[in-house]
Amino acid sequence: MVRRRWLGALLSLAGLICCSGAGADSQRGESQPASASAERTASKQVDSLLAQEIFLQQSDIALAPRAADEVFLRRASLDLIGELPTPSEITLFLLDPAQDKRARLVERLLADSRFGINWGRYWRDVIMYRRVEDRALVASRALEQFLTDQLNRNAGWDRIAGEFIEA
Repeated sequence: MVRRRWLGALLSLAGLICCSGAGADSQRGESQPASASAERTASKQVDSLLAQEIFLQQSDIALAPRAADEVFLRRASLDLIGELPTPSEITLFLLDPAQDKRARLVERLLADSRFGINWGRYWRDVIMYRRVEDRALVASRALEQFLTDQLNRNAGWDRIAGEFIEA
């Protein structure tokens, strides 16, 4: 799943999740659940890459400890959908005893339509920030809607960029 690989890598590197998730069926773009051991292996690979960074090797800075569940929920919700979790979502998440609740939370947030809205707005701002003329603002709404739709459809960045070039 393109969205999962893209965000999974970002979130893993940011220390928000401990696993990178599933493989993808390249022809259909559907995700396949990964085993717990594959998730642990991916987590260890990310940790190893972070530990190998020159900055970390040359300093006495230790990596931050694993975030508490309520902190993880808040950070993941803000990062992915741009909103704080509701009190009921907090309660349900904190009472969930499952080991994979963080991975399931990320999957649920990625499937939420607010994911596309949040990231469509972000990329609209990135793209339109350096506009050379104010007429570009006329297209900003259409750009935001296009990006929202593409991200919620889980389109690959190669497809999105291709459509930009074709336009």
